[in-house]
Amino acid sequence: MRKAVLLLTTLVSPFLASCAIIQVGQTSPKSVQNNSVHTNIAFENLSDGYSLPAKNWDKAETERQISGQTFLRNFPGKGNEILYFGADNIVYQWVSGNQSVSSSTWVIDFLSAKIGQSAKVYICTSLQNPASSHPEIKLTRRCIEPAMLFIPAAEHTQGDVFSLAGKSTAPGALTIERTNIDSLKKQFGLAQQGLPQ
Repeated sequence: MRKAVLLLTTLVSPFLASCAIIQVGQTSPKSVQNNSVHTNIAFENLSDGYSLPAKNWDKAETERQISGQTFLRNFPGKGNEILYFGADNIVYQWVSGNQSVSSSTWVIDFLSAKIGQSAKVYICTSLQNPASSHPEIKLTRRCIEPAMLFIPAAEHTQGDVFSLAGKSTAPGALTIERTNIDSLKKQFGLAQQGLPQ
């Protein structure tokens, strides 16, 4: 058996230490082209220089803090990403340039992003990273350090404020420019509909 490993790293913000896409495949020398199995995992980690309480959360605290929350993340020059983590362990994603809503299960895992590195808590989904500089590599697993959702450049609020759960279409076109949740709610007329704040 032969193991292939490919590691790609992208810097998308000063808070992000690494967004590594790791491709691991087990292939038999006789069937390299037909039966190869690849797992593409991306880890999003907070730079070591930043200290946020979320860096020290365990699995239970991480779940308590993200379940039922909507997060808005901006990737400079790439666009915005809205994630709603449903209490039913389904996450919904709305990104700039795409009016459809993607969904995946979400799970909290204890993983090590690099060989020899201590394991820590990650929130893992199968959603694609809209800021990836390698969009041709489709992820089977995207794992985000919880602190990445709580940096000053990100915003969060309680509830499914954009009504993404169970939908295939987003409320409209999400801007590529930096914005905030309240402005988006006003833009799409959601604040007047009595949706959860």
